[in-house]
Amino acid sequence: MSQTAFAELIDSNRQNIVRVINGETRPNYVFINKILIAIPELSSEWLTRGIGPMWKGKGNPSDIGNSSVPPPKNEEDDWQNMTIKEVGEMLKQMKKGK
Repeated sequence: MSQTAFAELIDSNRQNIVRVINGETRPNYVFINKILIAIPELSSEWLTRGIGPMWKGKGNPSDIGNSSVPPPKNEEDDWQNMTIKEVGEMLKQMKKGK
């Protein structure tokens, strides 16, 4: 998933994503809340505190399943086929950059 696609997924802009990934800024409440709204299967405890399992419920969901997410603007940003596991890996990388 590209940074642009992730930004669209969480209703943010690419520059905010870049700043968080590069460690230039820490994600604030609004940023974290947007992630949790876009990916409701993601555990808020894991995302904010690193505690417990990454996903709510049993096992990993197989896809995002959020029909309110806008379509990508071009083929490069084709995140519609991305699994929650792949999104999770990207979030893990973002957490390492704090």
